[in-house]
Amino acid sequence: MRVSRETILTALAVALGSGTAHADPQWNAAVLPGLAWVRSHGASARPFYLGGQADVMFGRSSNASWGLGPMARLGTYRFSDLQLQGGLSLLVPVHDYLPFVVSGGFYGRRDDGTTHPGGFASLYWGTRSYNHHGSYIMTGGMLLEVRRTSGADGERAILVAANVDLQAFLLPAMMLVNAFR
Repeated sequence: MRVSRETILTALAVALGSGTAHADPQWNAAVLPGLAWVRSHGASARPFYLGGQADVMFGRSSNASWGLGPMARLGTYRFSDLQLQGGLSLLVPVHDYLPFVVSGGFYGRRDDGTTHPGGFASLYWGTRSYNHHGSYIMTGGMLLEVRRTSGADGERAILVAANVDLQAFLLPAMMLVNAFR
């Protein structure tokens, strides 16, 4: 049996092309209102927390796929300090529409002219499906985080916050614009 060169090239193109996955990076931005339980210098407090977060997930091609990428967060307790965080996030697809996102990295807080470096670990659970038509992914859920700064009297904190997608704040304006078109 003789096979033509065109048949071999077609079979090779189909075999090589069918196994490729299309996994563009997907990003998100969210507002994080919440409460914290903070123990620092022997005293404890329960301040209000407000933060903003952005992240990018690489490697996802469907709702059931894992993702990994960088994240950054800016926040404050009662607007009396400035907090910066940066690290990596790992998306674990325990459910197609309600995955876990585990994050960890560096944490720093600046107040009263003093910088307090440390680390954090967080767990997010909520909506974060794969967007097949664009690079932005809407999210919404809850965040649980633990923090620790260095030093003998370092800060120890537990944070519970809602993750509210930044686009949720734009929806009323978008609805008004569309209503008057």
